[in-house]
Amino acid sequence: MSYKYHSAIAFILLNIFFNIQGMEKVKKFDPLTQLYRWECSPLSLSLNKEIQDNLETTNQLQELFQKHNIQTNRINVWGIIEPWETNEWNQALLQLKNQEISLERAEFFIGLENLAILYKEAMSKLKSFLAKSDFSFDEKYYIKKRGEIISRLFTYVKLRQAIKNEKLSHVYLPAKFLGIRKKDGTFATGEEAEKILEEIIKLEIGKPPFIKARLNYSGDYTLFVFAERKQNHRRSFNQEARKELKKLVKKVPFDVGYGNIFVDENGDAVIIDTEFKGESKKSSLNKLKDRYIS
Repeated sequence: MSYKYHSAIAFILLNIFFNIQGMEKVKKFDPLTQLYRWECSPLSLSLNKEIQDNLETTNQLQELFQKHNIQTNRINVWGIIEPWETNEWNQALLQLKNQEISLERAEFFIGLENLAILYKEAMSKLKSFLAKSDFSFDEKYYIKKRGEIISRLFTYVKLRQAIKNEKLSHVYLPAKFLGIRKKDGTFATGEEAEKILEEIIKLEIGKPPFIKARLNYSGDYTLFVFAERKQNHRRSFNQEARKELKKLVKKVPFDVGYGNIFVDENGDAVIIDTEFKGESKKSSLNKLKDRYIS
């Protein structure tokens, strides 16, 4: 056989190899990592070829979203949340039906199957923070926080996972739990809290042309995070804590803000505030060095 023939065969095999590698990269889906990045890097919705081919009307698209418990909302100029208008449904239909995603951009999109996996993972992680029985809030032992608490809990779980996997013993997180306050001022616990969480936490799709999926919560309830109160000892971190903090921010970058990391009585590190704002590993490491371990 000729040299050209061998070269052609080699070229085909190399293309098959790299396509398989690329496919494997696309197939790999880590829901916890996506939840940790969710607030800063929401993913755009994508539909597979079979759904695209059978999608003809906005009614079909609405039924598809309803089937997957996906809400469609828009925020008007007064900041009020409203359902999509007709022109937005038409635009979304056209966009999703004709959508073509290159292998290089696949990581910025999420399909319906992975979206369902993501929601299941989110609910599982949030439910793990719920109080199992009645409790009374005592400011001597807990700090109560509101605001962007859901994304912070996902960062907390991601950090906790890294601490466990890397066997870090000089960096730890204070205990936290999620409180759902009802209209009457009492807090839901146990099965009641789980049912309420399922009712108020929804998947939502932003209006076109940015059809990005996100988690949202609404309803007649207020969400709080109760964090175990910790004392910040005015001393330096021990050498092991310094090493482990560096290792941790390289694995899971987060907002290393002033006052976000305490020192306990042994010189170990206590990460009291867990928030991810899209920081790179380099940025988090530089902040850590400048603010805590210089």
